[in-house]
Amino acid sequence: MIKKFFIGKIKLMLTIGICVLFISVVFSNTVVKSANKKDDFPVIEFIGFAQQNASLTASNIWTDIPGVALNFTLLKSKNVDFRAFGSALLYSHSGFRFVIDGIPYGSVQYGDLLISPSSGWVPWYIERLVNLSSGDHFVKIQTICYVGTIVIQGEEYDIARLFVQAW
Repeated sequence: MIKKFFIGKIKLMLTIGICVLFISVVFSNTVVKSANKKDDFPVIEFIGFAQQNASLTASNIWTDIPGVALNFTLLKSKNVDFRAFGSALLYSHSGFRFVIDGIPYGSVQYGDLLISPSSGWVPWYIERLVNLSSGDHFVKIQTICYVGTIVIQGEEYDIARLFVQAW
């Protein structure tokens, strides 16, 4: 009788011990796995901002928007998110584009964005994701208007702004 009692208690203790061991292994592996996932959230290496610092009137050649340019350095190859926006007084077909390390992006004629209003104030937004190698880099924004002019006065409500984030 005593033997059955002790064997029953030992079986119960072993069952509980195995369950506790199983649960601790499962949960410890889960914790270790999530702690070792270094790529879940990319580390941001660079964040930059630039904004227009003078008014601009442009016509039928690609023209730099004054002040909307950034120099930055990457320690290794990274994805870089470029975003720019503003508003402009347009009289004809106009375009906006990124120029990254001397290379203009988008179409030859209209860049990253074509706006074609009859005339008036128009908001604009461009974005591009580029993988860049380590080293020094430079980005700027350009605009063009094919007939007439494009005007960005440089006021708070219409200035061009550039955001750059490398991760």
